[in-house]
Amino acid sequence: MTNKYVGRDNYIGLPSYLNTDTVNVTCTAGETIQAGRYVYMDTKDGRVYKTDYTNERKSTKSFILGINTADVTVGNEATVTTFGKYELTTFLTSYDGAGYFAGGYTGSYPYYVTALTERIIFATGVVLANTVSNLSSARYRLAGISDGSTYGYFASYNITDRIIYSIGVTSANSVSNVLARDYLAGVSDNTTYGYFAGYTSGVTYAALTDRIIFATGVTSANTVSNLSTARDRLAGLSDGTTYGYFAGGGYFNPSFTITDIADRIVFATGVTSANTVSDLSVGRDNLVGISDNSTYGYFSGGETVNGSANSCKITDRIVFTTGITSANTASNLSVVRGNFAGISDNSTYGYFAGGNSGGGVVQTTDRIIFTTGITSARANSKLSMGRANLVGLSGYYTKTLYNHGDMFYLDTDGLANNTVRNSIAGLILYDNNLLLNRINTYINTTTTTSKLYGYFSGGYTAAAAATADRIVFSTGVTTANTASNLSSVRYGVASAGGSLYGYFAGGNSGAYVATSDKLTYSTSANAANTASNLSLARSNLAGVSNITTYGYFAGGYSSASAYVATTDKLTYSTGITAVNTVSNLSDGKGEVSGVSSILSNTGYYCGGTKLSDIAKVDKLVMGTGILSALTQTLSTIRGSSAPLSDYTTYGYVCGGNGSSSVVDKITFETSIVTAHVISLSVAKYGAAGVSDIVNGYIAGGYSTANTATTDKMIYSSGAIAANTTSNISTTRRYVCGLSDAVMT
Repeated sequence: MTNKYVGRDNYIGLPSYLNTDTVNVTCTAGETIQAGRYVYMDTKDGRVYKTDYTNERKSTKSFILGINTADVTVGNEATVTTFGKYELTTFLTSYDGAGYFAGGYTGSYPYYVTALTERIIFATGVVLANTVSNLSSARYRLAGISDGSTYGYFASYNITDRIIYSIGVTSANSVSNVLARDYLAGVSDNTTYGYFAGYTSGVTYAALTDRIIFATGVTSANTVSNLSTARDRLAGLSDGTTYGYFAGGGYFNPSFTITDIADRIVFATGVTSANTVSDLSVGRDNLVGISDNSTYGYFSGGETVNGSANSCKITDRIVFTTGITSANTASNLSVVRGNFAGISDNSTYGYFAGGNSGGGVVQTTDRIIFTTGITSARANSKLSMGRANLVGLSGYYTKTLYNHGDMFYLDTDGLANNTVRNSIAGLILYDNNLLLNRINTYINTTTTTSKLYGYFSGGYTAAAAATADRIVFSTGVTTANTASNLSSVRYGVASAGGSLYGYFAGGNSGAYVATSDKLTYSTSANAANTASNLSLARSNLAGVSNITTYGYFAGGYSSASAYVATTDKLTYSTGITAVNTVSNLSDGKGEVSGVSSILSNTGYYCGGTKLSDIAKVDKLVMGTGILSALTQTLSTIRGSSAPLSDYTTYGYVCGGNGSSSVVDKITFETSIVTAHVISLSVAKYGAAGVSDIVNGYIAGGYSTANTATTDKMIYSSGAIAANTTSNISTTRRYVCGLSDAVMT
């Protein structure tokens, strides 16, 4: 699990029925609770309460129980369907993990040296700029080392910066400065010492090694750690506890010579010496080293002859138990490169980013899977721009270990430590083991509140409509809900959902409008909200959202013949919408579909129409607002498709123009688009999609006529079938879908 574990409370008793499979249990209601609400049991009074914000004081001492089956008033007996069997799960030390790619140059030397630092979150593999982590000054040819828990260090030529992992802030730390040299390599024992090795100043080379004491941050020369051969442009890696290795590099003797030499440093003594069994399979410089911190290390890429035009893909693997290094072709890079950066999460994946490739600077990132040693390109993890001579650094800080009898709750990621949105997940049964409800944990790792309802709003019958239907996710039943009606009749509306409110924007009421409505999840009431109005009146646009911070409204028609690329950004904390040109679509189009991935913080704009239907897919990184066109496309050209998302793994684009029944699937981790094996029950376009994580619903649209039919997709199997209890109240097309807490 990747969420933060915060807070605990003594356990006072666990009902025996929680050790059974899904059952209905009777409990006393601590307040009035409506049918379909998720409830938790308070361990202090034994009653059940709604999982809302007003009872956070109680919910920090409790655990999620299940779903209330019928309306109940305070003091009366509630019947609750539990989530399923609670199970004993091994609980390891919890870490927050991130890596950092810092500095380098982005163009022809020496004009574009940068201080830019980008952060990769290991739980998602997504790379985003992180300005507080930027270097104290623009520079390149750095080395990086980490103490494994609290600080990391970026060093080059008399300047060393220190990053504090818990907050990600980087600043100069003069006591850690190395001597005036660059093209260094760094290794660390992850607890006590780190070492910076290598030297260059013009054509003068040395074997110097400096040691940093992590307890004080002080760096000084440590002659017993000097390299066996003077050189620079080498790579370093560590097994994390016993040995570190410095490999490859180059030196002048009398002309520039590239070497395969590997030295080993013994962390217990700090002594470095040549270790011939660890020599590279091919001599090279400007390579990178990474490690899984236990079994294998990898020396990758570099230049077999000095100069970026001579970069290679070669990867060698070192076996830590023997120290033997040999070529490992399965781990070869996806492209030739040198002067790049490497980081590792120390258990599952390593990443190689940027560098020079055939003379050009690249932003490509490869990921190596440590269990198989296989390396491949990973589009989600690429840098925001091409950079070379940058450095990679892996950061962790340890979370609290729990003891038996402690309750724990999850602080849902991305909500700025707002503990009102925390939910109890389980009980620590033994030291480092916990009793865990797996379904509840899944819900709380993806959103902040229970997903109670979805809304199918607006649309076109014989004219524009304001009708809103509400689906109760726990039952799948859809009925008209007048309190949720749009503030004015319109069709071709887009939606974006935050953690407390959902927004409906734009549309066509007989004329194109910029109107925005705000729907309050706690009451299902909807009303006009002028602060959220679009910058440009338009219809048949698309919305995507990351729940916590921003929603985006993109594309659409501003007149019968004007297809726009305009994108507006909605800031949830203020409810204000404003134009955001960096997020504009790759070209003007209407009838585009927006699919959101919460875990990877990305949105996808799929298909659409511009004079004719298209299959193009644009990808938006919601943290930065940067949009790019993918080479991936829908399996068929079409617009007016219904979007669905399970928010973590897959998104779906359902039906579309030409009365299509085709469904395409987007794999969020890779951004690969493929045709789904199961189609809609009937071909249609202009339908709406909503989702509660477990299931998705595709409602309304036009087949041979406007329709009210709804299909249900079960995400675990991908099965799709008509679900009549979910049909909307009136036949209509160009409907808009919104799910509370999570946007589809």
